[in-house]
Amino acid sequence: MSFLLALAQAYLITGTLDRKNSKIDFSQTKISINYGEYNGLVDNTGKFQIVVPYPGLYLLEVSNLMVHFEPVVVEVLEEEFAPNKNIKAYFFSLKSGKD
Repeated sequence: MSFLLALAQAYLITGTLDRKNSKIDFSQTKISINYGEYNGLVDNTGKFQIVVPYPGLYLLEVSNLMVHFEPVVVEVLEEEFAPNKNIKAYFFSLKSGKD
């Protein structure tokens, strides 16, 4: 019963990586949240989903040996999980932080 309760209170971060007309092989691509605290894989179309336990700020990084992706900060707000709401994402700079 506590397992089902934990899932009911979790938040789902979803996204799609843009190939920009290249032939990126997503089979070796991984998504990392907060330096490996949460991890996920990317399907062959570039889509991913990662469950996080609570609202807050998360650093999302994409790892692929052939292509560099800039990290983004994802802000998960509790009220954004209402129907037809989206999660906010920001580019992240090591110099200036969230843009």
